[in-house]
Amino acid sequence: MVPPLNPRDAPLRFDAAVLLAALWFVGGLLVDGWAHSNLDLSREGFFTPFHAIFYSGFLAVAAIVIAGTCRSRVAGRPWYATIPTGYEATLAGLGVFALGGVLDLLWHLAFGIEQDVAALFSPTHLILAVGIALILTGPIRSTLARVPTRSFATQWPALVALGLFATLVTFFGLWIFSTFLSAGSDPHDAYPQLSGAPLEELRQSWQIRGMAAITIRSLVTVAVLIWASRRFALPFGASILLIAMPNVSISVMLAPSFFVFGEALVASIVAGVAADVAFARGVSFDESGRRSRILGFAVPFLFWATFVLLSLAFTHGSWWVIHMLAGAPVLAGLAGALLSIVTERTASRRIVAPDAPVVSIAPALEPTRPVPPKASRRPRKRIKRAN
Repeated sequence: MVPPLNPRDAPLRFDAAVLLAALWFVGGLLVDGWAHSNLDLSREGFFTPFHAIFYSGFLAVAAIVIAGTCRSRVAGRPWYATIPTGYEATLAGLGVFALGGVLDLLWHLAFGIEQDVAALFSPTHLILAVGIALILTGPIRSTLARVPTRSFATQWPALVALGLFATLVTFFGLWIFSTFLSAGSDPHDAYPQLSGAPLEELRQSWQIRGMAAITIRSLVTVAVLIWASRRFALPFGASILLIAMPNVSISVMLAPSFFVFGEALVASIVAGVAADVAFARGVSFDESGRRSRILGFAVPFLFWATFVLLSLAFTHGSWWVIHMLAGAPVLAGLAGALLSIVTERTASRRIVAPDAPVVSIAPALEPTRPVPPKASRRPRKRIKRAN
């Protein structure tokens, strides 16, 4: 007889083990992304040191998940019934990623190594992205299956996994990113032969890309906070973690330096503390009102305002025009406020015309009583009297 237990309940230490391997996995992705953007890999094959870091992280995650499934095996139960709770989609993601890896090898052999933003649009890389997303969200689903508490010790695997997922989404949006505000990233330094109208057109194009990048990163940041706050009892410090992980990692990957690391980290702390204080005071994205909209505005506004101020304070100014430089945090805040409005939960309302009559349906819902038939009466014949 099968004992009455559910072997799929993954313990917290199993989530932690998967997450540590996932950190290795995503770290390899960032290293490989940096190599595609900064090194000439056109003559390299598939087997590069950067791919080795990336795919070895995948093997580490796969080994832990498969080993956990095997250890949960119970006699009398099929293998799919022993998968730890929340990791069913993760196993599917392992298969998707393995298929994408084989296809990526064939793609590179046929068409060579992608360079720059082309690596983000490769169909095999998009398949890999789907597999990574399914793999990374395993600890999130596992934590949601347990009773939520405000303890950071019980929720940290899910929060870090959500931060890694936000990093993945931000990474595959790098084709639009150009957020370098300092004077050292002036297009004139990259193309000194340009001057006059062509240079100004290039500067305007880069500023437009930068504004689009700021908007997208702000939407990702607020979307992650909305999703997490509706499903977890976020402890203080969770917002800092969720904001810092994607923004710091992507900023450092784009421009590896201690200053960029510190700039992104300080901006994340400022915005994260504001969000954590708001959550502690009872502000929620579930409520429909100005408080949730102010929070949606404040988080990205504070992040980018701090980012811009630090860039101006510790560099030789900015090549951006003052109007776009000052408007960037405002645009980021408006994007976050708009997202909080369109995602707020409101009770369904029926719109009735002001002059429409109100019809009560209560009588129709009352049980009907049988009406006794009326006694039939025969018509009387009139008898004519004879005169």
